[in-house]
Amino acid sequence: MLSSLKQFASGWIAQILLVLLILSFAVWGIADIFTGFGAGSVATVGKAEVSVASFQRRYQDSVNNLQRRFGSALTFEQAAQLGIPTQVLSVLVAEATLDSESQDMGLGLSNDALGRLITTDPSLIGPSGVYSQTYLEQLVFQQGFNLDDFVTSRRDQYVREQIINALAGGLDVPDAYVRAVTEFRDEQRTIDYAIIEPQPAATVADPSDTVLEAFFTETAERWRSPELRSFRYFVLSPDTVARLEDVGDAEIADRYEEQIARFSVPERRTIEQIVFDSAEAAGAAAAGLSSGTTFEATALDQGLAPADTAFGTFTRAEIADEPLADAAFGLEIGQTSGVIDGRFGPVILRVTDIATGSVQPLESVREQLRGEIARERAAAEIDDLHDTIEDARAGGTNIVDASAILGLPVVAVDGTSAEGVDENGDAVGDLPVPDLVAQVFGSDVGLENDPIRVGRTYVWYDVTAVAAPRDRPLTEVRDRAIAAWKDAELAKSAQEQAEAIRTRLEEGEAFATVVAESGLEVARAEGLTRGGAAPAGLAAEALTHVFDGPVGHTAVVSGVDPLARAVIRVADVATPAFFSGAPNLAAIEAQLDRQIAVDLIQLYVTELQSDLEIRYNQAALEQLISGVGPSHGG
Repeated sequence: MLSSLKQFASGWIAQILLVLLILSFAVWGIADIFTGFGAGSVATVGKAEVSVASFQRRYQDSVNNLQRRFGSALTFEQAAQLGIPTQVLSVLVAEATLDSESQDMGLGLSNDALGRLITTDPSLIGPSGVYSQTYLEQLVFQQGFNLDDFVTSRRDQYVREQIINALAGGLDVPDAYVRAVTEFRDEQRTIDYAIIEPQPAATVADPSDTVLEAFFTETAERWRSPELRSFRYFVLSPDTVARLEDVGDAEIADRYEEQIARFSVPERRTIEQIVFDSAEAAGAAAAGLSSGTTFEATALDQGLAPADTAFGTFTRAEIADEPLADAAFGLEIGQTSGVIDGRFGPVILRVTDIATGSVQPLESVREQLRGEIARERAAAEIDDLHDTIEDARAGGTNIVDASAILGLPVVAVDGTSAEGVDENGDAVGDLPVPDLVAQVFGSDVGLENDPIRVGRTYVWYDVTAVAAPRDRPLTEVRDRAIAAWKDAELAKSAQEQAEAIRTRLEEGEAFATVVAESGLEVARAEGLTRGGAAPAGLAAEALTHVFDGPVGHTAVVSGVDPLARAVIRVADVATPAFFSGAPNLAAIEAQLDRQIAVDLIQLYVTELQSDLEIRYNQAALEQLISGVGPSHGG
C-alpha cells in the first residue's frame, strides 16, 4: 500500500511503459543463443525484433539526457557503469514482448485510424493547441527520426496501447483505498520537543584500565580486523594510452571546424504564424499589414485567437520548411514577413523574441579536442594493445613487467576488506572499475586472473597477500577504544536524562515545566507529515516516532548529533477531511489508478516473457555500446 504514495509521471500509459524498467534482468549474463541474427537486430523476442536503429536512438537519447542533467559529457565507459545499456535494452525488450503478443493476437491499425490518432495525440500537439504538420515535422526531426520511421514507431506504440488499455484501462480505485492513502499521506502533526546535547568529550575522564578492558571485551566484534587482501593492478584504456603530444594544432583546428555546432549555442527565435487558405487571402492580409493593420487584427480576421498563431521557439536548423526558416531568420523583433509559399500553404510570420547565439572560441576548447582526438586514436588501438598484454601474460610475464610493455603504472593497494575499507574502516582510494575488490576476493595469491573489462577499459590485477581475520589486542586500538567509551558514556548520559524527563511526562507533568526544570528549551514543530523532513536538530528516523501514537504520545529519539537525544510529545493531530469525488482528490485517484494498472501490466509482461524465447546479439550490442555516444552522435 505504501508504494501507492509514490509520485507518478504524467500520462498513465507512459507510466506503465516506464515501469517496465523494473523488468530489467542481467542482460549480459544470459546463457542464450547469440547467433542467427539479422544484421539489423540486437535482440529477438518471440516474433518481434529489437532493431539496431531503435537501440541506437534510445541509447543515445538516454546518454544525452544524462549529459544535460549532469552538465558534462559522458564517456562510453561511464554510460556502461551507470547501467544505461541494460536499462535501454530492457525497456525495448519489454516493448517487443507486447509487440510479439500483439502479432499473436492479430492486432493491427488501419492507416485512417493511425492518422486520427497521430493528429489527436496530445504529445504531438504544439503550443497552438491544434494539430500542425509543420510542428510534427519539427518534432520528428528533433527526435532523430525520418517521418516514415516515426509513423511506424507510433503505429507500434498505439497497437501496444490496445493491449494495455484492454487489460488496465478504465480502472476506478475504491473510495476506501483513496481515503486510507490520503489520510496516511496528509495527516499533519504538531510536536513539542527538547534536545539534550552531549557534553564535550573533555569533560569525561579517561576510564580506568579495568573499565576500559571490560568495554573492549563487550564490544570485541567492533575491534576485530576482517580478512584483508593486498593487490596490485594496472589499467589499459583510451585515457591511459592516449598520446596528447601526437595531436597537432592543425588537426585540432580542423576538428573544431567540423564540429563547430558542438561549441555553438544557436540563435533561437520565437515565431508566430498565420496560415492562409489561398494566395489571394494572404496577399490581401499582407497589404493590410503594410498599411498599418496589426498582426493580431489580421489573425482575428482569419478566425484565429492569439494562442492559435503561436508557432514556437526554434533554431534555424529546427525549421524543416526552408522558405519559412529563411524568412523567420531575416526579420527583426516585431517585424512581419511578406507572404511565404510554405509547404502547407501561404504563410505570414512575425518574430516576437530573439535569443542571440554564441560560439566558444577555439582556444577555450583546444585541450578538450586534443584529448578527444588522442583518445579516439587510442580507442582504435585498444584491442591490439590488449592482445599484446595477454600474449605476454600467457608467456608467464607478471603484472609489473606486463604493464611496463606499454609504460602503464602499477597501483598497489594494501590491506582492503571485502567492503573496500582498510583495517581502520577508511575507504580505499578511487578504483578504476566498481567490482575490482569483489574480483580480488574471488581470486587468491598466485592465481593469474582474466582482465576485467568495462567498455573500452581493461584492468589486470593480482592478489599479493591475504591476511586472515584476527582479534586485535587492546594495545593496538587503545586510543580509539577510549574515544568510543567516552562517546558511549556521553550518549548514555543524554539517554538517561531524556528517559527521566519522559517518565515525568508519563506521570502527567506539563511538558514546559519539566523541560524548564531540566535546564532545556522547548521547541515546537508544526505541520509534520510522514513524507516530510524531520524537525530541526532531530535525526531523520525521529519522524517515525512522531507518528507512533495519539496526542500526548511521548518518545525519546536521536538528534542530528548521534550522541544527542531528544524528548518529543505529540501536541496535535490533524486528519484531512475526506469527500468522495472532491476535486482535490483527482490527482491522487489518478495516481492510484495508475499504480494498479502498472502492477497489472508488470505481471502480464513478466508472464509473457516466461513463455517466449528471448535472444540477444551480444556482439552487435557491444559494438553499438562502444560506438554510440557523445563523440559519435552529439
